[in-house]
Order: sequence, then structure tokens, then C-alpha cells
Amino acid sequence: IHPNPSNGTFDIQLGDLVKSASACVQDMVGNTIFHIHQSEVSVLPCQIPNAKPGVYFVIVDRDGTKSSHKIVVQ
Repeated sequence: IHPNPSNGTFDIQLGDLVKSASACVQDMVGNTIFHIHQSEVSVLPCQIPNAKPGVYFVIVDRDGTKSSHKIVVQ
């Protein structure tokens, strides 16, 4: 995830081209505040609407393999 910390706009670098990728951004309470799904990509662009400063969780699904990350919004 780049940049991190962010102003609410960031990219998720997936490495190689993947058939299916999605990202879900959640606040500390678990509310989903952003979701994106794209096919045949190597980067997922993300933008947290009306981003407030804090820590958010990003769950990335890359061709069925899930990983979780933190992003800090300043």
C-alpha cells in the first residue's frame, strides 16, 4: 500500500497481473467505508471518501488469497 501514511488516496500494488482483485477498507469498528473490485489488474486505486485521520484496515483479495493490512490516514 503506497503511500502509507496517506491523505485517504492510495494504491495497492498487487505485483503481477491478477485475474480478480478486490479491496475492502474498514474503520476501527468494522464498518466498510470503501470497496473496489477489478479484473486483470496489477494495481488497485483506492480512495476513502471524506477520510478522517486514523487507522483503517484494508482487506485485499487477490485471486482468492486474502490478506489484511493497516493504513494510516493523516
